[in-house]
Formats: sequence, C-alpha cells, structure tokens
Amino acid sequence: MQAVPNPDGASPAAFLAARNPPSGIIYRRVTPRFFALSSIRNGRICYNRCNRGRAVMNCVLIKYPAAEKRKWDSRSLSG
Repeated sequence: MQAVPNPDGASPAAFLAARNPPSGIIYRRVTPRFFALSSIRNGRICYNRCNRGRAVMNCVLIKYPAAEKRKWDSRSLSG
C-alpha cells in the first residue's frame, strides 16, 4: 500500500498516462475514481489499483502466482 503524490489532482487516466505504464499489461480499467492494471512478470501477476484522493493516489499492489489467477479473479478486486 502506498500514497503517491498527485498535487495537481490529475484524473486517474491522466495520472496513469504521465507515468508511462509498463508494456505487457493484460488488464486495464480506468474510471474517474480509480485505475487498475495487471501484468505478468516472472510467473507472477502484478495487480495495481489506485484510487483518486485529493492530492494523492491511494494504491495497493498485489503480487501472486500466475497459476492462482482464477482464484484471485473471483475476488473482484477491480470492482
């Protein structure tokens, strides 16, 4: 978990675009309130969700084995 400074109050889409997200993204969802991304690296899924705050983006990064994808998908993290 982390709070990433967003002093200009950029939208999740603008905030994400300014940070050049990694290639290989397999899931992307962007709304006015949050963005969620996932990619696979070294046999692990990296899922990152950031919710828009006043001057920060409140983010959670979860890494788990790609073999457990179905189990984690059922947890509806991006909802």
